[in-house]
Amino acid sequence: MLNTVRSFVPFAALAAGMAIAVRAGGPDLSLGSVLLLSGTAAAQAVSAGLPFAAGGVLAVVLGAAIGAVNGLLIVRLRFPAVWGTLAVCIAVRMINSLFPRRLPVPELAAYAEALFLPLLIGIPLAALFLLVLIPLKGRERHGLRICVSVYAAAFAALGGIYFCARTTGVIMDGGIDYEICLIFLAGGLCLGNAAGRKLLPLPAALLLAFSWCTLMNLLTLYCVSSYWQLVLQILLAAVFALAAFFSNKKKQHSMG
Repeated sequence: MLNTVRSFVPFAALAAGMAIAVRAGGPDLSLGSVLLLSGTAAAQAVSAGLPFAAGGVLAVVLGAAIGAVNGLLIVRLRFPAVWGTLAVCIAVRMINSLFPRRLPVPELAAYAEALFLPLLIGIPLAALFLLVLIPLKGRERHGLRICVSVYAAAFAALGGIYFCARTTGVIMDGGIDYEICLIFLAGGLCLGNAAGRKLLPLPAALLLAFSWCTLMNLLTLYCVSSYWQLVLQILLAAVFALAAFFSNKKKQHSMG
């Protein structure tokens, strides 16, 4: 159980970022790739001899910069949030692939343990504070939308720092697990909104992320192969995304 909670920290960061992004007007599908690239940046910095704190600051700044790009694409170039953040996701993935798959990082377990409780408690509290400040969808301002994108990516960067600290001989290449989880989170949150339920976005996102993390750990515990885990992840994300899509269509039709 403790291992499940530890592995939940990066997913909590993604859930917090997704919650404020959906509340501000649209999902952010780039958060998983931001997490990986931020972790890569932190690992590169530490392997080059910089203090871990310096690597963490670099990771957060990098994540915030990518978030600003997201916000500008959505606000200035009027990209739909899904397509704009998906384009950034692909670009960040390509950049991350340029770095070595395995980085010779010294033992960072002590840093991971030191970050464990502060991140697990601090990320939801910070996201909750931001959610109170974000106006409803119809009243959002452009500057605020860009700030939301920056904060969402910064949360993902925090998850990347923890992921870097928790792993020795870090492999930051990563599969598409985080992106699939993000689709699952976005679908669940949008499904609740389309159904007209008064869901609090942050608790709902954290509950969805913890359920996802628990299920994947149980499948690993029962020796389910990574292939079938991926198949199940894709099916779950597809079901939630399609349910949210058709529920939203039905709601728009009934309002029209």
